[in-house]
Amino acid sequence: TSSPALVSASGRSLAPNWWAVVALIWSGQAFSIITSGASGWAIIWHVTTTEGSALKLAIVMALSQLPLGLLAPLGGGAADRYNRRTVMIISDLGAGGMSLALGALAWLGHGSFALICLFAALRSCFQAFHFPAMSAAMPMLVPEKHLMRVNTLDQAVGSIANIGSPAIGIALYTAFGLPYTLGLEFVGALLAVAGLALARIPSVEAEMPPTIMGQIREGWRALSANSGLVSLIVALTA
Repeated sequence: TSSPALVSASGRSLAPNWWAVVALIWSGQAFSIITSGASGWAIIWHVTTTEGSALKLAIVMALSQLPLGLLAPLGGGAADRYNRRTVMIISDLGAGGMSLALGALAWLGHGSFALICLFAALRSCFQAFHFPAMSAAMPMLVPEKHLMRVNTLDQAVGSIANIGSPAIGIALYTAFGLPYTLGLEFVGALLAVAGLALARIPSVEAEMPPTIMGQIREGWRALSANSGLVSLIVALTA
């Protein structure tokens, strides 16, 4: 008897070498996440050492995080509406490009605090579209029985980035300076894009509201039907 066809967690057919596709994407994304976190902390450490102002440090940290939180619903809507590989490629190149541009300006002596705040916010905007697309892509690429293992690896990379990025970013900044540390994020973005370019992620074919805002409202109505999910989201947001 022939072996049963491989099906992803989202019900799509998978090739026998699905694991190679996931490993290719995951490896590039892991390096990109770690280098992006290191660059973010290099920016924070640069402001700490050059500005000597707790208020300015708070401003740049807020601008690095607020767009990510505020735009995440739009990122989720874009991930469902458009090809998730394309969304991730644009997001990776966008965030890496912002870091490369800021690094070039800093190398030329134009890395003012205002420019650092601007580029930190732009990086965060691109990241708001990347994370939802990445999370939504994996169920399309992994069989149901392996999905928890892959999600665990994703969480592990995130944890490693959260723990190691401050040390890596500050060490690179101390050794090489801000421009080279920010340039490393662009290298990480290129590796992530290379992995995505060699992989195939199916497009989503489903009926949905004509606009992303309508899609967000529909999602909120679905969440509102479960008070436990609403309480969890409120707690996580707080």
